[in-house]
Amino acid sequence: MGSTSERQFLVGFFEKLNEIGVVYFVMRNYRSLPDSTNGSDIDILISPDSYTDFIRTLKVSCGECISIIGSSKSKSFEKLTLLGAEGKEKWWGVCLDVNIGLYYKGFHILDDFNAVNALTHRGVHILPDYFSVFLWFLKELLNNNRIVGEEVRKKFQEKELLSLNENWEEIKSLFSCIGASTIAEVNTVFQQSLLVNGKSVISCRLEPSFFKAKLKKKPYLICNFMLDFYDKIKRYMSPSGKIIALVGPDGSGKSTLIKQLSSVLNESTHNAVVTRHLRPGLLPPLSKMKRPLSSIEDAIPGVPQIPHSEAPSGFIVSIFRVLYLYLDYIIGYWIKDRPIIASKPTVIIYDRFFYDLIIDPKRFRVNSVSGIINLLLLTIPKPDIVFYLNGTAEVIHSRKPELTVREIERQLSSAENLFESDGKAVKVTVDASVSFIIDRMLTSFRESL
Repeated sequence: MGSTSERQFLVGFFEKLNEIGVVYFVMRNYRSLPDSTNGSDIDILISPDSYTDFIRTLKVSCGECISIIGSSKSKSFEKLTLLGAEGKEKWWGVCLDVNIGLYYKGFHILDDFNAVNALTHRGVHILPDYFSVFLWFLKELLNNNRIVGEEVRKKFQEKELLSLNENWEEIKSLFSCIGASTIAEVNTVFQQSLLVNGKSVISCRLEPSFFKAKLKKKPYLICNFMLDFYDKIKRYMSPSGKIIALVGPDGSGKSTLIKQLSSVLNESTHNAVVTRHLRPGLLPPLSKMKRPLSSIEDAIPGVPQIPHSEAPSGFIVSIFRVLYLYLDYIIGYWIKDRPIIASKPTVIIYDRFFYDLIIDPKRFRVNSVSGIINLLLLTIPKPDIVFYLNGTAEVIHSRKPELTVREIERQLSSAENLFESDGKAVKVTVDASVSFIIDRMLTSFRESL
């Protein structure tokens, strides 16, 4: 059972969809609805004609307590991530995968939504089992050219598979636009899958017959390829995902807070949160290039496990260390981070960031290069929001006495000066309870959207 506010949202949302006549079907994982998502995303199919009403209803249902924290949309698909509050210090999330019609690479698969024999589960419109099973086989063969026997058994119950066997005539009618030969090939693979077990693989290249059927009827639809490609470029240029960074001295609780943040945001993004330590990690650690990883160095280039345990490097080596990290941020962002936040509305959380080179240069064994670091910082892709952790130095020291109280005070003051005029930075006092701090961070994150 989900939280009270989650249930209220789901019940109200589906009731409103039904009231205004939105043509929709929940495609799978519907058994716990509308009380809860039970940790699953909501995979929903809507008629293209109903899209505007669907989105309007969603926004009305969200109200003030629920925020859409991310949205990634193409012509035929939109992924929405929602973050909701249950009073104070309690949060939950929902991920919606909205199929706007049924398409494959810009070509529609289903002509008439009104012909679908929809069922109702506790007030929620769902697809018949045979429809969902056929659709899964069709998409697996189009995308992967194969079916694995054990995946079929894990995915569907025996009665669901039998329902497709009994309704092939209905399938032929509903999906006539993809061609009789395409449906026949899916049927052949389906029948073979009923006879195999384990890791047996049934291969079938379905695309040729699919495209032949589509282009034979409407050759001009070849333009859909270009539209599909344009959607991907547009998402890459305007990413829907977010990057969060936590900055603070040892003992300020970054690891604990990241764990709690990830738990909540994974509900919103359907377990798509990515965590990173300091940098994207595209380039190998300098320690591995210099010598095998030793007990005094972790996987961060030039960062001792015990802070300040090694003497700072000279000016030239310090510049090299800084530039090496800088390259990892620049290249790593475009190769590792950008594709992630562009493909879907997920969240990347950084434990430390390039800012730490300014706040705690001794940790990185750099010396007398603060001017260069500040200059490079201007050109690095920044997080969407930075939480810089503050608090009483003595309390922070008591949690992790690796730094002196004086050094912790210096770092807190340095962070204060660095972020005081940064509109994307939020000061978070860590002397309070973890639940209170998380509530503050999630509230600030939601307000920043």
